[in-house]
Amino acid sequence: MTDSITIAVLAGLGGMVGWGTADFLAKKTIDKIGDITSLFWGQLLGVFPLLALFFATHKHMPVLTGNEPVYLILLGIFSALTYIPTYIAFGKGKLSLISPIFASYAAVVALLSVAILHETLSSQQQYAIIVVFVGILLVSTNPLDLLKIIKSRSKHKTDGFPEILVAV
Repeated sequence: MTDSITIAVLAGLGGMVGWGTADFLAKKTIDKIGDITSLFWGQLLGVFPLLALFFATHKHMPVLTGNEPVYLILLGIFSALTYIPTYIAFGKGKLSLISPIFASYAAVVALLSVAILHETLSSQQQYAIIVVFVGILLVSTNPLDLLKIIKSRSKHKTDGFPEILVAV
C-alpha cells in the first residue's frame, strides 16, 4: 500500500471509532438528560475545540463573498434538522440498530447525486452501495427479526426507526 492509501484507511478507521464512540456517549447522555438537551449542550461545548483548532491552523479569517454566507446558514439549519431526529431516535431506539442505519447516509448521498445531479455510478459503486445496505442490515439486526419487522402491519415497528430515516 502506498502512504496515501494507508493514511486514508487509517483515517477511515479512526473516523469509524470516533463516530461510534460519539454515538455511544450521546446515547448514554440522552438516557440521562434527554435528547434535545443533549444535542444542545453537545453542540455548544463541541464548538470550542473546533474554534481552537481553526484559530491554531488559520492565519486569517476566510473572506466570504456572494452567496457563501447564505449557504453556510442553510448548511447549519440542515445540519440541525438532521441531528434533531437522530438524537430523538437515539433516545427511543436501540443504538445498535439506529446508528448503523444513520451511518448509511453516505450511500444515500450517492443515490441522491444520481437522481438529482444526474451523476453516474460505476458498476463497482452500485455493487458497493448494495453491500453497504445489506451489511448494515446484517450487522445491526437478526435477519429473522428483520423479516418480522417487514411483515408486521404494526404502526410502531421499531422504536426510533422513522426518526432515523428522516435524518438519513
